[in-house]
Amino acid sequence: MAVVIQLNPEWYDCLLNHISEDSDAYGALQLGTEIPSPRNPFGTQVVVTCNEAEALVVLRTAKEHCPPAAVEIGIAILTSRRSY
Repeated sequence: MAVVIQLNPEWYDCLLNHISEDSDAYGALQLGTEIPSPRNPFGTQVVVTCNEAEALVVLRTAKEHCPPAAVEIGIAILTSRRSY
């Protein structure tokens, strides 16, 4: 099942800096796409699509290094479970 995570650029950079480059989650993050933010007309966000296992690694990293991102990642995981 695909998990679609929406991150602000600062959270995205933080996660890239703290996840092991050897992990599949790092590879998924690298494929993130920057798009205009629907919440902020002058900002952007990064959309990352990954599987649940990768999302859980990203979530664990966010809880330790970027707690505000952990909330968004948790919501994305729950949303993907409901839509499956």
